[in-house]
Order: sequence, then C-alpha cells, then structure tokens
Amino acid sequence: MTELIIQAAYTSERLASKYRGLETFVYEWVHLTQLDQDFLERGEILGISMYVPRICIMFEVKEEDLDAGDDRLIEKEVMDHIRVDFQEDPQDLVVRWGNGRFVLLKHFPHGRFTSLERLLQQTKQRLKKEMKMELFIGAGTMENEPNYLHRSYHAARKSLLVSKKHRSITFYDQLTLEIALTEITEETRKIVVKRVLGNILHDHELIETLKVYLLNNCSIKETAALLHVHINTLHYRLKRIHELTGLSLKDTENLVSFYIALSFDKEYV
Repeated sequence: MTELIIQAAYTSERLASKYRGLETFVYEWVHLTQLDQDFLERGEILGISMYVPRICIMFEVKEEDLDAGDDRLIEKEVMDHIRVDFQEDPQDLVVRWGNGRFVLLKHFPHGRFTSLERLLQQTKQRLKKEMKMELFIGAGTMENEPNYLHRSYHAARKSLLVSKKHRSITFYDQLTLEIALTEITEETRKIVVKRVLGNILHDHELIETLKVYLLNNCSIKETAALLHVHINTLHYRLKRIHELTGLSLKDTENLVSFYIALSFDKEYV
C-alpha cells in the first residue's frame, strides 16, 4: 500500500513537472519574435511539432466566478475541462496563464474553422453547466510558421477583451471596429467619455435611452417600446440629450461618437 502511494505521488510530481516545463516553453514562444535553432529543438524534445499551423486561443474565467472559492483549485478544474475537450490531437497545447486565464495553442489544419468554433462553444457550455462558471474565449490568427505565433497571441488578447464585452466567443478575423478600439489607451478612453457624455454621464435615464436608441438602429418605435415610454416622451429625452451634449442625433458622425463613448463608458467609468 505504501509503495502504491509513493508511486502515485512520484507520477503526479512528474506530470506536474512536465506541465511546468510546457508552460515555460509556451510563455517564451508567444513572446519571442525570432526563434533560434536551440529553441526549435527544445520544442521537438518536448514532443511538439514546431512547423504545423497553429492558432492561439485565450480563455478567461469570469472574475466573480473565480472569487467564489479557492483560485488554484478552480483553475485546476477548469484546466482539466479544457484539456478533456482538446485531448484528441497531441499537438494541442493547453497551459495555465494565471489569474483565471489559460492559453491553448491549437493545431489548426486548413478548413477547420467551423469545427473549432463548435468545439469552443461546447467547452464554454459544458463549463457553464458543470461548474456554473462563465468562460470568455478569444481566438487569434492562424499562423503557419513558428516564428509568427506571437502575432496570434497578441491577436487573441485583443479578441479576449471583446469577448468579455459581448460575452461571446470572438475570433480576431471577425473583428473590425473593435480592433481599432482595443488599441486606444485608457487615458484616451476617459477623455472621449468625458467630452461626449460628460453632461449626461450621471443621468441614468438619458444614458439608458441613448443606449437602447443606438442598439435599435435609431428606431423611435422600437426604442419607445423597449423603454416602455410614449413616443413623445422619447422625443423629449432625445432632445435633452442633444441640448446637454451639443451633439445632434441626426448626424452620423455624432452617432458614431456616442456609440464609441458608450462602449468606453462600460469599461472605464
């Protein structure tokens, strides 16, 4: 019995050591812009085929869910769930990234986009069902060369930010305006919010009216119905927004400014 316990402990330690080595290697890989021969050989020694196409995918557990218990224990359980879903291909590399985050370097043969999206959705739904946790998922670009994997990683980080905002699986190649918005600094975001929304920022009723109006393609009828107000009341609120901000809701440029400011408002104010 004692021998079995010792053997189990030894096996567990070897497995933990293997994962630590893999985490270190993956961390270096996605941050390097140039790989030398020694690094490529290290990968082969770890059993990694360095010249297969890959896409970097980032997962993050909703912060409130992570705070509900032991962080390390929760991370281990989430990690096990992700590994189970991506265990068929030995070239799929899953590692912890800290603070409730995980990175998957997914072997990505051409023409498998639909099946990958379906698999990620399955992972997200299973975690929600079995662990009652929300998982945000952002996918980067597909890269054929190991030297370019850092580009996929940085794209995945941006996709993850959008995923957290929209609560949906996000692929970098599907993004347009969001790509530009993720490049804007926090300081600049605060300035935009203040300049565009400053005079109505603390008026919940007007802010909510503006959000619903924009999300419903500026339809007076649909906005009034969703807000449960008379159309005349809605017209009055829209007039007040114009008066207080100095920005007409009939001007396309102003509508874009409102949309961007509201997007920043949810994250930084």
